[in-house]
Amino acid sequence: MASTAHTYFDYVAGFLGYCVREGLLDTNPARKNRATENLPEDRGERERQFWDPADRQQLF
Repeated sequence: MASTAHTYFDYVAGFLGYCVREGLLDTNPARKNRATENLPEDRGERERQFWDPADRQQLF
């Protein structure tokens, strides 16, 4: 879940960076420390399965 939050944050930060480059914003608010300090810690568990095999099979 933390990796998802970081991914979404990166999308927003990228868009805001574009806005800065195009002169629509003076600074990128997503690149300030206070914007990132509340993000959950990304422990790199991207490969972890949260569904048990029976639930996954039922979905398919």
